[in-house]
Amino acid sequence: MPEIEIFHESYYDWKCIRMQLGEISLGLTPDIGGRIMSLRQMGKELLFVQEEHRGETFDFKEVGDLKAEKYKLGFRLWGGDKTWVAPEKKWWGKIPPLDLDALPYQVEIFGSRVKMTSPICRETGVRLIRTVELKEGGVIILEQTIVNESSKKVERGIWDVTQCIRPTEVYLPSSPDKIWPYPDAGKIQEAIKKISPYKNWMKIQCNDFTAFKFGAVLTKGVVVAIRRLKDDDQAISFTRFFEIDQETAYAHKVMAEVYNSKDYPYLEVEVHAPMKSLNKGEEFSHRQTWKIARHNIHITPDEVLDFHSVKNS
Repeated sequence: MPEIEIFHESYYDWKCIRMQLGEISLGLTPDIGGRIMSLRQMGKELLFVQEEHRGETFDFKEVGDLKAEKYKLGFRLWGGDKTWVAPEKKWWGKIPPLDLDALPYQVEIFGSRVKMTSPICRETGVRLIRTVELKEGGVIILEQTIVNESSKKVERGIWDVTQCIRPTEVYLPSSPDKIWPYPDAGKIQEAIKKISPYKNWMKIQCNDFTAFKFGAVLTKGVVVAIRRLKDDDQAISFTRFFEIDQETAYAHKVMAEVYNSKDYPYLEVEVHAPMKSLNKGEEFSHRQTWKIARHNIHITPDEVLDFHSVKNS
């Protein structure tokens, strides 16, 4: 049985914990919001990094007016995969809470698992814990935990956001009446050209700089992203499995969102956990299982699921 290898290196000028097992390599950058900044399959990078902000780190512990500092920094993206807290409408200035998004996380390594713990967020009163485990066969376990460290009740949802390199097709198990474009994210008439039914899926094409964002109610907890590599006549599938609850409220009224950037060559696959009301000291966790694989270039989402089903049997 192959053993995981862990290296400490630099990635885009950040200190990086590199996890390597088989065909999969993960790069974690705890110093900028506890992110997974790199995900490679057979050397092919799947995650986007915003070049002009490479290597940035921050220390706001001595800042007296955190809100003013937040407005000064603005809505900044670094790339990779990160945990936000929903709903967005509760953020100061519609900017992610700085203590969770931009500050260093504490790191603990337990064999094949890396645990990254945020500071207590002065804006929301919560702490985030991101635990990443790399397993054989292209399997990654991402467990996200939100802890109420304040003296008041908080009502928030875990919101995982992954910035992926385009072009990529995203398949959501939904239907035309359960998925909709967001008017403030782009022109609706342009957005709807990018979405179409495909069997029991809704297919979203993220292949150019058309600005859009869709939110979807899902029939099951799975999202399949396929990146077709025309030069190699192959495709890489990035599939995530997670629990959903049809009876519980979600912060954005959806379980998944897909955003396409008009300024940079990336898309976002966003997965929501249900809203939770947490008293002081209470916590809630949500787990995703990621499965990465290489296929023929014409692979379909159903064939991707069949592939993983056979592999697990």
